[in-house]
Amino acid sequence: MKLLTSRDFPLAGGCVFAVGVFDGVHLGHVCLLAKAKELARGARLPLAVYTFGSMPHKGGYLTGAEEKLRLLSEHGADAAYCADFGSVRGTSAKSFAENVIRRDFRALYAVCGADLRFGAGREGDPKLLAEYVPHVLTVPELVTDGKTVSSSLIRSLVSQGKMKEAARFLGREYSFCLEVVRGSRLGSEIGFPTANQRFPEEACAPKRGVYYGRCELENVSYPCVTDIGVKPTVSAGGEPACETHIIGFSGELYGKKLRVFPLEYIRDELKFDTVASLREQIAADVAYAKAKADTGKNED
Repeated sequence: MKLLTSRDFPLAGGCVFAVGVFDGVHLGHVCLLAKAKELARGARLPLAVYTFGSMPHKGGYLTGAEEKLRLLSEHGADAAYCADFGSVRGTSAKSFAENVIRRDFRALYAVCGADLRFGAGREGDPKLLAEYVPHVLTVPELVTDGKTVSSSLIRSLVSQGKMKEAARFLGREYSFCLEVVRGSRLGSEIGFPTANQRFPEEACAPKRGVYYGRCELENVSYPCVTDIGVKPTVSAGGEPACETHIIGFSGELYGKKLRVFPLEYIRDELKFDTVASLREQIAADVAYAKAKADTGKNED
């Protein structure tokens, strides 16, 4: 997928155009992108997406810019422009339609959700879009398990630790990919070394607690136990961080990107009276994770 810059405009030959935040690139977004890609193939045009980077959301974002662009590419986008929301938030809907959609992208077709709103004051909608684009395809909301699929619904589920439910609406297992940073090394001292990661302040972090899951490092998958919280046994608090004990792995990870899939909420984060008690509980968590991983292998 080509990442567009201002130097690429106007797009030669036009495009099939889609605009949206696409936070999470969930099942509803995937459905819209599939229809847009089908239209693009038929029209022999590229599918170009206009989206935003780390756009602020109540509850945080599900996918940062890099992750979002990766997913858009996987689901058929040929090109994408990732705008800074702050720089365009005051643009009127008519100005956006005239100067971006028609002039820069030269959109011949547009595909949008029925609930599309764009421009300052959210005054733009599919009806306005049709005044600037020759052909507009409106995709209805996707309903799964009796609920409308939306980014806000998925954020709520993730923040409650309901990972299986979140996966149903995402269309894939929820995950995050962050750089491994240095920690206190307490895990190594008690026999359970961990990879430490920190969530960006504006990200939607899962509910604090301990998860069974898996992680991916350099295309290899490992079962793991992940603790998201503030380490109350040995710390006075602070910003929540993520510590993952990778089962079956040893080696240095500092500076590398680790993708973590917290699949199942095991328990709340607890404060133990002693480090020895903490070690016993971690051993039990790891035993549970190993059993879950072995069960999964047997089912395969």
